Amino acid sequence: MHPTIYQELAKIKIADELAYADRQRLARLASADRSHPIDFRALVGRARVRLFGRPAARPGGPLPAGA
Repeated sequence: MHPTIYQELAKIKIADELAYADRQRLARLASADRSHPIDFRALVGRARVRLFGRPAARPGGPLPAGA
């Protein structure tokens, strides 16, 4: 093969390895942001307020106004 073909193949290989390294770096950053557990009780409570406009009644507690 001609030497310029080897140079072009090397450029393609380097570009491919750099793109792979960028994807790996982004994946590590994304997983580092998710180190805390999800609090589903708070998530459901916020969703209920957004959907229905009122918090859930606590067991044994007073009902919210208008219930």
